[in-house]
Amino acid sequence: MSATTLNQALKRMGYGGRFSSHGFRSTATTILGLLGYPEKRVDLQLAHSKKNKDSSRAPYDHTKFVESRKVIMQDWADILDALQAGKSVEDVTKAFGPMSKRRTALLRVIERE
Repeated sequence: MSATTLNQALKRMGYGGRFSSHGFRSTATTILGLLGYPEKRVDLQLAHSKKNKDSSRAPYDHTKFVESRKVIMQDWADILDALQAGKSVEDVTKAFGPMSKRRTALLRVIERE
């Protein structure tokens, strides 16, 4: 897949000039960050790389925390569904924020990792 494949798909779906594949990543980073999701896991999932002294380990980062990252990605899908259905930011925060049952479930997975 080339670097422009996702942007071309967005263009064909009518989103050309209004949204980009990078826009999805920045939106996810922003919303998940505001909801208090663990930054390291979000960054790994979205393939954001940080400067690391041991750059030889960088290619293997995608194998870290797989179970909690799956939970986060399911939460992200459910967040998007909720917003698309017209739920308010307050509703989404209540369902997915730091005091939610979803967060308690994520923390249990993180404890096992």
